[in-house]
Amino acid sequence: MIIKNNTDGKTAGVTKDHQLRTQAESHSLAHHIAVEHENVYVISTNYASVTAATNTLLHIVNDDPQRDLVLSQIAVEAITDTASKPVSGEYFQTGFGTTRSSGGTLLTALNTNSNSGKVAAVTAYGENPTVTGTFVEGYRKYHEGSAKETNLDVRDGSLITLGTGFEIRLVSAGAGVAKVFLAFIMLDKL
Repeated sequence: MIIKNNTDGKTAGVTKDHQLRTQAESHSLAHHIAVEHENVYVISTNYASVTAATNTLLHIVNDDPQRDLVLSQIAVEAITDTASKPVSGEYFQTGFGTTRSSGGTLLTALNTNSNSGKVAAVTAYGENPTVTGTFVEGYRKYHEGSAKETNLDVRDGSLITLGTGFEIRLVSAGAGVAKVFLAFIMLDKL
């Protein structure tokens, strides 16, 4: 059996069991979107003034009316002066429900495709901006050890729609420093 394309005469291989012989390549969604659509971005921030309180490390709002923001990776790290880790009063959180009202440092998202001139339509602040509203926790991970980078679970890719804010924070039992790395995809609305 031969399968032939009538327009260019090319043929496709067929196995002895009459199955089409194929080859496939597999890439992550982030890789595909970065190459084909140039819409994958990263933001990183360091906060050197962590106190024994709730510290907002990153607050980001999706400002894009045509695209949803989909989280692909969150990595956090902190060094605090609490005696031992883990301690029940020290953990990272992600969640929704707040609005930045003042302060913090404006952050710029970097496109992961170095050939792209596209910019993400987001507003992001780091370094403990003042937020208002009721924080609704989506995920919590206890701080396991000073200077230990921890990935926060975003396997299902949280979706942030137009005007919605997302926050990453550290509830700390001591003073120190913290950093955040956030990777996200801007996907066209269906």
